[in-house]
Amino acid sequence: MAQRITGGYGLQSQAQSIDFRWQAVDGDWHDFSDWHDGPTYLFMGFLSCSDICPLRIGQLMQLDTWLAEQEGAYDKSVRFLFITIDPDTDTPSIREQLIDQRSTRFVSARMQQADLDKLQSILREKITTQSGLLNHVGNLYLVSENGTLARIYTQWQLSTQKMLADLTPLLK
Repeated sequence: MAQRITGGYGLQSQAQSIDFRWQAVDGDWHDFSDWHDGPTYLFMGFLSCSDICPLRIGQLMQLDTWLAEQEGAYDKSVRFLFITIDPDTDTPSIREQLIDQRSTRFVSARMQQADLDKLQSILREKITTQSGLLNHVGNLYLVSENGTLARIYTQWQLSTQKMLADLTPLLK
C-alpha cells in the first residue's frame, strides 16, 4: 500500500478499495461494502488493551460529540467500526456494552480469522502474539463511503480538529 503525505492530517493512501465480511453483536453478518451512508472510521483492537485502544476509543468519542453537535448539517452519516482482534475475550455482550452502546455511530465487529488476517495484510496492520499477549499497531483508518481508504492515522496522540478537517470533505 503506497502512502503519501498530502495537505491533510492523516497519511493518504493511493485509492485502495476495502471490503470484508463482519459479524455484529446480534449475530448478523454484514459486508463492509453494504454501508453507503457515509465514511467510516475503522479501528482494530481488543477491549482488554491498556495502551492504544482506550486512547482511540476516546478520540472517536470526541469526534462523535462534534458530530452530534452538527446534527443535520451534513447529508451523510459517519460510522465508527471497531473490529476485535481478540474475539474469544471480546464477546458480543462485552462489545455491545463497551462499544455499541456509546452511540448509534459506534458498531463493533468480529471477523473470521482468515478474513481478519487478510484485512490486516491489506492495511499492513501488524498484529502479533508474544508470550500469550496481543500486540498491535493501533492505526485508525478513515474509509470513504465508496470503500476507498482515504486516510491513515498512525500517531498515538491525534488532533480531533485536524481529523475533522480530513472528514468534512467526505460528508458533503
